[in-house]
Amino acid sequence: MASLLPVEIIQNIFSHLTPENFDSARLVCQSWRFASFSSHVLRKQLEQIPVKIPKVDESVPQPTVYQLHDAFRQAAFACLFGMRDKITRTSETIKMPNTTGTNVIWAKSGDGKTLASFHSGRLEVFDLTHQTPELVSSRSLYPLWTSVSRAITDGMTSWLSMAPPYATYRLALSSNGEMLAVALARTIQFYDLRPGEEDTDPIELVLNVPVQKPVAAAWTDVKGVIESIDFTDSDRLLRIRVGREGVVKESARIRYYGIPAARPKFEMDREPEELEPPRELFEYWKRAANYVFTDSVALSQTLISGESLYLRGMQLLPWSAPTTVGYQGRMFVALLQCQVQSNYCVGVITRLGEAMILSKLPNRFERLTGDWYKNSPSNPLPWVDPANLIATAAEKLTISIPRWDPCNMPQVTTSKPILATADDGELMAVFEPGAAKQYSFCNGGAIYLYRLSGAMAHPYHSEKQTAQPEGAPSRVQPWSFLLDTISEEILSLKMQRSSEPGASKTYMLEAETSKRRIRWQLGV
Repeated sequence: MASLLPVEIIQNIFSHLTPENFDSARLVCQSWRFASFSSHVLRKQLEQIPVKIPKVDESVPQPTVYQLHDAFRQAAFACLFGMRDKITRTSETIKMPNTTGTNVIWAKSGDGKTLASFHSGRLEVFDLTHQTPELVSSRSLYPLWTSVSRAITDGMTSWLSMAPPYATYRLALSSNGEMLAVALARTIQFYDLRPGEEDTDPIELVLNVPVQKPVAAAWTDVKGVIESIDFTDSDRLLRIRVGREGVVKESARIRYYGIPAARPKFEMDREPEELEPPRELFEYWKRAANYVFTDSVALSQTLISGESLYLRGMQLLPWSAPTTVGYQGRMFVALLQCQVQSNYCVGVITRLGEAMILSKLPNRFERLTGDWYKNSPSNPLPWVDPANLIATAAEKLTISIPRWDPCNMPQVTTSKPILATADDGELMAVFEPGAAKQYSFCNGGAIYLYRLSGAMAHPYHSEKQTAQPEGAPSRVQPWSFLLDTISEEILSLKMQRSSEPGASKTYMLEAETSKRRIRWQLGV
């Protein structure tokens, strides 16, 4: 019956809706879509969005109704309209196998079928495909004399140099569970877990040993200890995070080891393909272990600027991401910190090993100080204990905050953000420790969500093609929104697009803490 209302009444109703509700309403039926093509309605909606449009009383060319409509569509896409009411949150306790000893460290394979636990110098591998974890193998990683030497040394050439007391073991399993990487201080060892290969000598990687190919001229040695390690790029790369270096610019270094496969020559009619892991993974890492692909500290020093710039939490985008098509280098996301203003950014690593920033994402400081900012006080972020949340509580928390409230923007003040990008490069999740807390040193933090594909123009477009038409609204930046708050320290954050045939486009974001696994299903 609502579709039979006069167009003028429908347009009057549309002009009083929020942009997110208007975006949903204009897609209900053909008559409502026709009614949405109104300069007055579209201008009313764009005035609620951080986009600049010429004022009616100015003696400048005015945007057409189609330009206003395209600007609103771009804003709806870049700012994730409609996603906040399609969020489902679930939480489960991580079922760990019964192991003896204290300070047990564990890692899970990418396919979720294998789990490795390490304690007291002993490695145990479990099969997770059964209802209860089944022990597959148990062995000491190295002989007694090696265990003693590893306990009192830091892996450097000085024999009895004491390891830092804050250095702890870190584990990473390959995607199929056939290889294990064990890190302590500044040393990493790779172990072959395939049946019958128990006696194979491990591959050793020492961070400050001369590498096969330095990534940049401004090379600096690692002074801290390894805080996390992960296999990426179908096990072709090992991502390590180094902390406690004692220098501001090196306090959270990200380094990638390995030899990434070269991307096929770009073809306009060819869909990106996911890389296959090496057939002989252990043999591959014998030659790739001492090859540094990139280093965030070295990349930061290649950025041309009049002030010091630091790349924090750097994460490489997958080759299969559509947003990377057409760029000749490897793209990445990171927190670009500087003295004046910091932003999460999208960049590219050139063939010369230098970094080039392609786009900067808006943050809370810009939201508070920008020309578009409304001079009205913002409500403080409500504190919600995740232990008391039900399955849809993340959705309620998200919707309870107005879309353009500054609480939806990250603070960009942390030096150790955790970033996760979807395998198609569309979305990026950011976890900021201490965010949304009364004190920054409290456990937990906040998770924010960005759309990456709305932040970049296609590299093959010329300046003439990408220039805004005369009188058209400005380009809309991808404004984030607060997904959830967490009261625990997040150990890992991963995002993947749903691959179920016939299913609508959804993403699964998964965070793991020391005790539980939290998942957010995100509908688009």
